[in-house]
Order: sequence, then C-alpha cells, then structure tokens
Amino acid sequence: MRLTLPSMHRFFRSRFFPSVLVSVIAVAALAILAGASPAFAQHTEKMVQGKVHDQNGAVLANAIVYLKNTQSLDVKSYITEADGVYRFGQIASNVDYKLWAELQGKKSAVKTISSFDDKRHLFINLHIDTAK
Repeated sequence: MRLTLPSMHRFFRSRFFPSVLVSVIAVAALAILAGASPAFAQHTEKMVQGKVHDQNGAVLANAIVYLKNTQSLDVKSYITEADGVYRFGQIASNVDYKLWAELQGKKSAVKTISSFDDKRHLFINLHIDTAK
C-alpha cells in the first residue's frame, strides 16, 4: 500500500478522528517519510577565499594553495593569479580542513578551518616568507 496524503486522510478519518487532527497527523507523517524539506535544511557548504602575500605584504602570483580534508585526506589545490587571490567553493561544513600555500619550496603557516565555525564565507590570508 502506497502512503499518500489522501489515503492517510481517509484512513484516519475512518477511525473517527477530527479532520484538523487528521490533517496535522498526515502532514507530519509525510514530512517524516519524505525527509527534511529544503526550507528547513541547514547549509551544508562553505566557501573559503583570501590572498597570498609575502613578508612585505606584496601579493604572490603562482603560489599553490592547498586545502586538505582531514577526514578523507583529499587535497584540493588552487594556483593564485596576478592578484594573489585563491578561492575554494562548495566545501563541506561538517568537516575540518587544513589550508596552506607554497611557492618555490617555501610554505606558509598551516591554518585550520573548523567544522564548528558556522560562517559560510571565510576570508583567510596566507603569508609566505620568501626571504628565507
């Protein structure tokens, strides 16, 4: 038997339930069967972006920015353009990530993106000391 709103309505009405109660029960049951609706779903993705700078604050083109998923260990990379900007979109909000940049064998400090941070759009600048 397939459960639909009309069939559940008829079933409950035949058991002498008031019609308002029947409607509430039927809608609640359908919501449970169908899962959470998009209107009530939480945002499941984040975006992180920023710039890569040297020790003097100049932007670094062609730096490689890495984003490592700490659960799956998958690594995404992004090569900065002339303005030093990087961007990673559609990253899971329920996972922690490690973020760092490299250029010509030199590496920035590793930043952590926490799953507990509820911001959907993160701005993180990275610094590489190219003088070392």
